Amino acid sequence: MLLVGGLIIGTAVGTEGWKPVQPVFEGMFKGILALFLLEMGLTAGARLQDLRSSGLFLAAFGIAVPILHGLLGAWLGSLSGLSVGGTTMLATMAASASYI
Repeated sequence: MLLVGGLIIGTAVGTEGWKPVQPVFEGMFKGILALFLLEMGLTAGARLQDLRSSGLFLAAFGIAVPILHGLLGAWLGSLSGLSVGGTTMLATMAASASYI
């Protein structure tokens, strides 16, 4: 709902309405994203010792499932007739996790 609302507002204000707020959203986004990713890395690093208690299964799952999803995405992309680039993008998105 927020995404659709943002699209409607963006369409309504147009290019001229975007110019006054552009520095806030474009300039600050990269800095805030860097802080978010840094915090996520610090949290993951602090919990690294928890991997011992969760066992080998979790590590194997974290490695195997993205590979499996990537292969599945590549197979479905080629099956549906996508171009090589489209198939590559689908496989990449299927294998990747979104943190944002």
